[in-house]
Amino acid sequence: MMRDSIQKIREHYQLEIDAPFSLLVGNETYSFQALIKGYGAKLGTVIDEDWQKIQPISRELISMGYAYSCFDIYDSCTDDFQDILNDWGVYK
Repeated sequence: MMRDSIQKIREHYQLEIDAPFSLLVGNETYSFQALIKGYGAKLGTVIDEDWQKIQPISRELISMGYAYSCFDIYDSCTDDFQDILNDWGVYK
């Protein structure tokens, strides 16, 4: 079910999404729900529903070239996702 929602968003908006997404920050590996490439920042936008996972490394994410957003991508409606993408902006 979870993979289905990501696949629908991926196909509907022609997005490159890594889900789940893991990232080495310092000496620790962090796991997030997803990374959407091409939006928000040079390396894309890291997504997770749990702010407690993002907040401690938010500055590091920005300095590494990522944006971040806190919401449950698995519970996102395909119809409303364009509004989110518009807010982030395409990164060129």
